[in-house]
Amino acid sequence: FGIEGLTLAIIYDQLGMIVFIYTIGIIIISLFTSLNVDKRILNTTLNKVIKNPPLWALILGLLLHNVFIPDFLINSLSILGKATTPLMMFLLGLSFSKPEKEGKSMMGIISGVVLKLFLFPLFALIFSKIMKLENLPLKVTVLESAMPSMLTALVLSLQFNLDYIFTSHVITYSTILSLITLNLWIGVIK
Repeated sequence: FGIEGLTLAIIYDQLGMIVFIYTIGIIIISLFTSLNVDKRILNTTLNKVIKNPPLWALILGLLLHNVFIPDFLINSLSILGKATTPLMMFLLGLSFSKPEKEGKSMMGIISGVVLKLFLFPLFALIFSKIMKLENLPLKVTVLESAMPSMLTALVLSLQFNLDYIFTSHVITYSTILSLITLNLWIGVIK
């Protein structure tokens, strides 16, 4: 959808998802993974939110968006940015192992993939229609909702000692199947 669509997608991703994941998401993960909720757990959870580097990077980026940054610094940061995806894919590969053929594991993976690739975009489409979004904002919202699971989920599952093998499978299968489902959603929103 061109530069305008990319701009809307970045806003959706950064303000609509990342802020939520690195605040409310971390709070929910911390509360559900602790056996009992007391004042100490709440303080630890809030410290995790406050000390989270991606959240501060987003805030800093918003605050400094009109500040001139020298080319040498932009080039250095660009090189680091280009290394992020290969490193995340390497991490995904390291965490990948065979899921259980029977039982909760395969059903959980299938459920996660169906939720991410079919139900969330459907909810986004319905909610966008209710909010009277049209044209490009509606299309970008639905397509962003139809994207495969983020590698950030794997980082959080490792950080909080969750089932990272399950997470890596949901990410991998949703990424592979999104090659088909994204085309289906493009057909729906045209």
